[in-house]
Amino acid sequence: MSEVQVSEAEIAVHWREEELFHPPPKFIGQANANDPAIFDRFTEKNFPECFKEYADLLTWDKYWHTTLDTSNAPFWKWFVGGKLNASYNCVDRHLAKYRNKAALIWVAEPEAEATQVITYQELYKRVNEFAALLADYCGLKAGDRVTFHLPMVPELPVSMLACARIGVIHSEVFGGFSGAACGGRIADSGSEILITMDGYYRNGELLDHKIKADEAVEEAKKQGQKVDKVLIWRRHPGKYSSKTEIVKGRDFFIDELLADYKGKIVEPVSMPAEAPLFLMYTSGTTAKPKGCQHSTGGYLAYVAGTSKYYQDIHPEDTYWCFADIGWITGHSYIVYGPLALAATSVMYEGVPTYPDPGRPWRIAERLNVNHRRHLVADGERWLPVQHAARPAADEARKLRPGCPGHLPGNPRRARQADSEGKQQGRQHHHPQSVARNLPDHLRRPGQIRVDLLRQVQQEEAQQGLARLAVLRRRRGSAG
Repeated sequence: MSEVQVSEAEIAVHWREEELFHPPPKFIGQANANDPAIFDRFTEKNFPECFKEYADLLTWDKYWHTTLDTSNAPFWKWFVGGKLNASYNCVDRHLAKYRNKAALIWVAEPEAEATQVITYQELYKRVNEFAALLADYCGLKAGDRVTFHLPMVPELPVSMLACARIGVIHSEVFGGFSGAACGGRIADSGSEILITMDGYYRNGELLDHKIKADEAVEEAKKQGQKVDKVLIWRRHPGKYSSKTEIVKGRDFFIDELLADYKGKIVEPVSMPAEAPLFLMYTSGTTAKPKGCQHSTGGYLAYVAGTSKYYQDIHPEDTYWCFADIGWITGHSYIVYGPLALAATSVMYEGVPTYPDPGRPWRIAERLNVNHRRHLVADGERWLPVQHAARPAADEARKLRPGCPGHLPGNPRRARQADSEGKQQGRQHHHPQSVARNLPDHLRRPGQIRVDLLRQVQQEEAQQGLARLAVLRRRRGSAG
């Protein structure tokens, strides 16, 4: 099928408003991107070498010889010849200065349950012990694939960083997806290990999650992929929270296995910049899920750079990205981006409206969150309900401007929030105020290499979605 042609006018008509919301001088003064020369540094004439500035935020084992290789477009290669390790960059290198600083703060959905604070030193310990288990007990090595089907629990970033430490490619399936959906992704990725959890809380209920693991293994088998081991994190260590039976010889409790790896240290494997870090599958809404392969150097440089300059994250921040790690936003702006900058990243297990819509504000106030990224279409559905439960002005002032992600904002709601915010000493970003000031080549740098890209484009065109795809590209969406 021929490519669908869309004119500039057809694209522009979808921009409802052109109004910009400018940040105040005080915010500009503290921002990481407060030097106007940044626009000169990142002009198109300096592309792609300008992204060296992103890469220099990382620690490299070996410097690259080519910033961008376009010889096999659209499969671009970034920082060719360079070598590094993502786990080292997110954990080890921060220990000298930040070992006792919180890396992750995890909030359980039940309000009576204690909040977990995991320092960079504790994260280092947990990641090393689990990496040792994966390498020894499971026999995993660099280049192998592992599938996770995990909810929003601290064991998920620990598992991600443990895999990255030994060069194993991880593939997280959104915890809310069915066992069959997980099984299909296991088969496609060729995983022989599934890492899951017995249960988790959602809307006040402890859900049986282990049952999905059995369904996933069966579905993968139907598609020709055998799962040798199912490793199970327990929501309450020492207590099995699922009614689903354990399959002897296949299913193992991770907390029991870790007893043999207490105190173990695993040296991070130096990986080529183009080595895959993880796979992220499309949702499968329009067709069979497609695997998006994210390379170590390009991806990590990109999320570190955007976390610093777009999200304006500072090491002293307590930062909360209100997303799910099951999707790319959570990978990038809960785990890899903030941790690469030595920030404190907040995770929340449950839904934002449980037990009432004021829950996010109570969490933010209690944890002294000063920077939040939220995922809402326009705030119409539940943010107005939160107004009654918002903190007092003194607490509200602690929140630096948030950045709405994934979906365009509602200008009317932005004006209302901006007006209310000024009354309480707060400010809000509007996505168009950022996106429309960026040159085209900065809206979607090519760090992400998409598997079967041409096939995806053809399928979207066949289903009448090519225009939407163009709009997504124009708006700089990462999806």
